Amino acid sequence: MDIAFDIAGRSGTLSESLADLIAENLRCFAVGPSHRFYRDVELLSRAGVDPESWVPGARPLADAIESTLVGRRSGPIPLAPASKGANALRRALSLTGPASWDATSEHARLLNTLRDAQATT
Repeated sequence: MDIAFDIAGRSGTLSESLADLIAENLRCFAVGPSHRFYRDVELLSRAGVDPESWVPGARPLADAIESTLVGRRSGPIPLAPASKGANALRRALSLTGPASWDATSEHARLLNTLRDAQATT
């Protein structure tokens, strides 16, 4: 089952396995400095990416993905392009890159959808 997102009328999807991994990583980022994944948050912060622009959206997005995976919710997950949830998805996709990155990877396709939606808002 693919997990669908509606980003300002644009659709994007993740495979079940990648959506599960992204949701788990989002939860880990949201835990805060006590979790080893928070080093990635700190690394991005040193590179100029404000944690407040995306970390607060990590847990709600993880909840939405997991609720969809287990069938508690249906339909695409709506995301406003500049929302903390969209920013959390963007960061999680960037930090959970595929072994082989190319324009056809799930990561790249969804990141491009997020970028294009944000550029037109």
